[in-house]
Amino acid sequence: MDASISRIADYASTLEYESLPAEVVHECKRRLVDTVGCALGAFDDEPSRIARLLASRVEAPGGARVFGTGQPALPELATFANGVMARYLDGNDVFPGGGHPSDVIPAVLAAVDVACADGHAAITAIVLAYEIYGHLFRAASMRDRGLDHVFYTAVASAVGAARVLGLDRTRTAQAVALAVTPNIALHATRRGDLSMWKGVAAGNAARNGVFATLLAARGMTGPDKAIDGAHGLRELLGSFELGEFGGDGQPF
Repeated sequence: MDASISRIADYASTLEYESLPAEVVHECKRRLVDTVGCALGAFDDEPSRIARLLASRVEAPGGARVFGTGQPALPELATFANGVMARYLDGNDVFPGGGHPSDVIPAVLAAVDVACADGHAAITAIVLAYEIYGHLFRAASMRDRGLDHVFYTAVASAVGAARVLGLDRTRTAQAVALAVTPNIALHATRRGDLSMWKGVAAGNAARNGVFATLLAARGMTGPDKAIDGAHGLRELLGSFELGEFGGDGQPF
């Protein structure tokens, strides 16, 4: 198995709520409230209406709810609609030059809805997704290659959703591979006359991360060396190391 994906899957399988410092839990709650607030602020904007309209075409009992409607939709479409609302006003938290890590939160919440999971599960998965996002951002610069940072959102969303849905290590690794391989986006999104897509690309990435996890949960497999192998991410971006994830004495 791909060594980098193996490390991510190991971490996703072992991080526990009890290992999270109180200040990390507090900061996670702050970002959760902030993200929902941003989504409510953008509720009436046109891209938000478009995304909700697409999500509303199919009512899916046991699916995930769309913010402000209560309608259960397909999890990936609910993630897109909620992700668009959370991101469109450009008010959510930010890594300078590296995008908005809170874009992963709608993906985790969709998985929480599907799994009927509790608050501890949600917080653990959000912290986990932040760790994956942050380490990818610091290790592998997408923008330097003309690529978009929403790649980090897709991968981190897949990991967070996989944790909530209870995927084992093997299927979590497949979810990561399925998120890495098809989600290399162009940074043209953020150049020139900005279109609506600039504000919804992250919601789309979160959607793709959830979809990758749903595929893996059903047994779909991805390339076995999507990061470290021939024509993989490392070959595209150059050599990089993910560093040490939070916990066991390492800061989150």
